[in-house]
Amino acid sequence: MKTTTKTAEMLSAFNDIEDAKLVSSTLAFIESELDAENAIATFATVIGAKPTFARFEMGRIRFVETCEGQGLSAEAIRQRSSRFFRRLGIDKPKSVNPESVKKAEQRAKVRDAYKGQSDAELAKQTKALLANPTLENITKAGKVQKELAMRVKDAEKADSDEVKKLRDNLRDWIKTADYAKLQDAWHYVAGR
Repeated sequence: MKTTTKTAEMLSAFNDIEDAKLVSSTLAFIESELDAENAIATFATVIGAKPTFARFEMGRIRFVETCEGQGLSAEAIRQRSSRFFRRLGIDKPKSVNPESVKKAEQRAKVRDAYKGQSDAELAKQTKALLANPTLENITKAGKVQKELAMRVKDAEKADSDEVKKLRDNLRDWIKTADYAKLQDAWHYVAGR
């Protein structure tokens, strides 16, 4: 796992009771997927609906440390962490650390340079740069490829946000629908 330095703000993000709740909810999530919903709800209550970066990051670190304490491999922790935080449904807040803000601004500036170009144009540009493979051209092509990859990631995130909205709407409808309507919907979806 990646080593993360805990800042003073992160270390003071939770009191002892909140910290204990984070640990117990992580253990519940590890032990049983059946207890996962309760674990996620507890975790969400502790870190809040719109946590600060420090609070979110410290909660994530406590999750990872608790998993490590249970002897899970780095890959198992990565998979569980990914599932847990995806199901938690809270977007990771942006860091307010001046260094992080500066890096984010630099990334945004680089992405702005490609704004008016289509994916096909960028792919063509990459091909042209790699036709004459100098160190400079390879570096430039790598930056263009990174932009293309970020566009794919942005599109996937937009799709997942849309699916999340649909899932939330369906969940709300299910909560308000009566059993007969749910059964009719099930038969319709199942093709019976």
